[in-house]
Amino acid sequence: MGYLGLLLSAGVLFGFVLTYYRVPQQFTELFLSFDLSPYVVLTIVLIFYIVLGMFLEPVSMTFITLPTIFPLMAAAGFDLIWFGVVYTITMEIAVLTPPVGLNLYVIQGIGRGQVSIGDVIIGCLPFIGALVLLIVLLILMPEIALWLPEQMR
Repeated sequence: MGYLGLLLSAGVLFGFVLTYYRVPQQFTELFLSFDLSPYVVLTIVLIFYIVLGMFLEPVSMTFITLPTIFPLMAAAGFDLIWFGVVYTITMEIAVLTPPVGLNLYVIQGIGRGQVSIGDVIIGCLPFIGALVLLIVLLILMPEIALWLPEQMR
């Protein structure tokens, strides 16, 4: 519990410092100055999160990067609810990617030494493939992610 409190406090402080020095705005302006397609920007962000997920867990990634990435996605023209859904699925892929994929070690721990980490990684590949397919579907048909929020308005 103390770890989570420390992480939350550090994340809030980090977000405040970033905002104070206008880092998210400058980052967004810099990224948009390259005049990339919104989907290229999205692809770069998703790859960034999957690679980062190889070394960090999702809560840390969220607190460290989202204050900068969120304005970029808004400036690129994406619906932020839709991006939240895609982001969440990307975080699920991130916790399944070696070498620090936390869920891999949890699954191996449940096996109590009877399952190797290599077997766990191979067993997770179909799920990673399904999650990637889901992200592709959400990119091609964003209304899938936006249907329920639209019903709530």
